[in-house]
Amino acid sequence: MQSKWEHANIMGGFLYKNPYPVAMQNIYITIALVLALFVQGCANTPQTDAPKTSSAKVIDPTNEDLKVAMMAFLKKTGAPVSSTYNFVRFDLNGDKRREAIAIVNSPYGYWCGTHGCTMLIMKAHDNKFTLVNSIQPVREPIYISRTKTKGWNNLIVRISGRWDETKNVLLRYDGSKYPKNPTKLVEYPVNPINNPDFIRVLYDEGTR
Repeated sequence: MQSKWEHANIMGGFLYKNPYPVAMQNIYITIALVLALFVQGCANTPQTDAPKTSSAKVIDPTNEDLKVAMMAFLKKTGAPVSSTYNFVRFDLNGDKRREAIAIVNSPYGYWCGTHGCTMLIMKAHDNKFTLVNSIQPVREPIYISRTKTKGWNNLIVRISGRWDETKNVLLRYDGSKYPKNPTKLVEYPVNPINNPDFIRVLYDEGTR
């Protein structure tokens, strides 16, 4: 009688002595089955895609795009298409696209008066500009504050004229536009000159 340690199997016509007992074989078989089921379960587990990161590239519109937008504005409003303006580009809303602040100054009698001229805020998109709103009357210098309201930089403009008291006023964005008539605003008490919290707007990018 063979002992369990000498249990033999017939493999290919040859007598092969298995050095392991039957009980141990059963354990190994059970482990193998469990591993096989585990591997199969992992293979059938649905794979989730890694979160996709946005690859959209921010495009800062050009000054030529601004020229096109301004011409469209002039035609739409019936203003003289020969109008000229000074402008500066600055990212007012933090989206890495530079808005345009334009002072329209000619024809003088159409855009300006004794109180000042018309300022346009143009919002920058990838390849175009849209009008935020017009503000009148304003005088230079114009300052951009480093503080923001509803995500847009505050602006300081100068008010003076025959009937208006000379003062600086603060323009705050209300979620859709800046105040249209700054003469109705109270005087802003902070002097922006040589103040690091304010950036003086210089119209050094061009005149159209």
